[in-house]
Amino acid sequence: MFKIYARHLFIYIFFLGSIIGLGYLSVHAQEFIVWSLQDRIPVYDNRSMPPLMVADTNQTVHAFNTQPEDEDNDGIFYRKWTHDLGWSLPVDIIFPVSRHGGANTVQGVLLDENSKFHMIYYLAGIPEVINYTWSWAVEAEQADAWMKPIPVGLNAGPLICAGLVGDGQNYLIVIYCGQEYGKGLYEVHSLDGGENWSEPEIITNISKEGIYPYAIRLNFDTRGNLHIVWSLVSELGAGEAVYYARYNMDSEEWSHPTMIASKEGEDYSTNWPVISSYNGELLLIYQDSFPATLWMRRSIDNGETWTAPLRIFPTVGEYAQPALVRDSRDVLYMVLGTRTTETEIHGMWYSTWLDGQWSPLDPIVSGRKDSVFDPSSPQAVISQGDVLLVTWRNDVSVKNGAWYSYGNLDASELPAIPLSTPPHSQKPTSTLTQTATTQTPIPTPSSLPLERTDILTPERTETNPARPLLIASVSTILIISIVVIYHRYVYRARQ
Repeated sequence: MFKIYARHLFIYIFFLGSIIGLGYLSVHAQEFIVWSLQDRIPVYDNRSMPPLMVADTNQTVHAFNTQPEDEDNDGIFYRKWTHDLGWSLPVDIIFPVSRHGGANTVQGVLLDENSKFHMIYYLAGIPEVINYTWSWAVEAEQADAWMKPIPVGLNAGPLICAGLVGDGQNYLIVIYCGQEYGKGLYEVHSLDGGENWSEPEIITNISKEGIYPYAIRLNFDTRGNLHIVWSLVSELGAGEAVYYARYNMDSEEWSHPTMIASKEGEDYSTNWPVISSYNGELLLIYQDSFPATLWMRRSIDNGETWTAPLRIFPTVGEYAQPALVRDSRDVLYMVLGTRTTETEIHGMWYSTWLDGQWSPLDPIVSGRKDSVFDPSSPQAVISQGDVLLVTWRNDVSVKNGAWYSYGNLDASELPAIPLSTPPHSQKPTSTLTQTATTQTPIPTPSSLPLERTDILTPERTETNPARPLLIASVSTILIISIVVIYHRYVYRARQ
């Protein structure tokens, strides 16, 4: 009788140990994503940056970018993407009257709960301004559906940088680089969905000559606080420092800017910050050191104090900001351009935030750098909670447009919710500052490869990936050993 009982107990504990071990494995192992073959976004200007993308609730990604309209002017173009149909043809929706500086003048787009798009863009002129416009999402591809742009950020520049966030309803905030009351970082906001805007308020003044704010990123946390990060760059374009500040919605006050990192000694550049609020803490990622590498600092007290800098991956390279996105399970992904150190494998990679650390990098696309391949400047968005769409440009002398790939995540697809139909009485008037050209550019055949054959696996940033399996096995063996010892003890006691 005892032998039968012991055998049953043994089997029960064995399965219990296996379940515990497999549970550990499911938490710690990054899912493997099968990516589509990289391809060019069709009918896309070779010199343009990858588009800003926004996912709606109805299985569609909306994309906005600036590209040449004619020899002297840039236009703002709109297109959309779905998992089943791919990319639509581009439509020019806004026609800025002059070209200036960098290729991407679209600075921010968001979709609110009323199915309205809000957009800001930099417009060159005397003086430069940050313009604001909006459209109902279902009418976004109609040029005359966009409200006539209005300037909300006055005397912007000299560098092109701005950001737009909102609470999903009527509260909109724009942060931008400006010179209205001296060179610095400025804020304007609207409490009524963009109908009226506040006067510019300076967040921080920069008095040092030859130094300018740049690379702004914004984040709203669940408590309603606004977190912003930015860099300071020299006239040569080198990053000199990374800063953080917070706007407290209750006290309506900005915190004193905190320097997160600064260029020291032989550092290549300190630049390209991005911030995310996740599970009650702040994750701030930036570039620093020589050669350029990604570092992270964390805060659990709303940005009051920060952990020591931690290098995230062994890879190197300056590839602009990484992109941070979440799926329907609230799993956080990082998408970044980088390269390995030993064999110089370049590419676009991804990682997931697992139990307080980033998982080893896995490639979206990778290979040796050549005249047409060196992925950089990623944009990423998750559609319907379970499809990760990534776009990028190649940092090469022969400009070849924007590229993309997508992967299906191991997450639940969210229910499709159709976008709201706009009230006919609220349809905005024409947005155009002059007669827009509605002719779509003729696509040119691409001679570039759509896939690479020299795909290699990057260096791993952590220990053996089989470590969770080993832990599961050890836990099971330990439990078995305890049962065997107990069995022998009871057997001897009965003799």
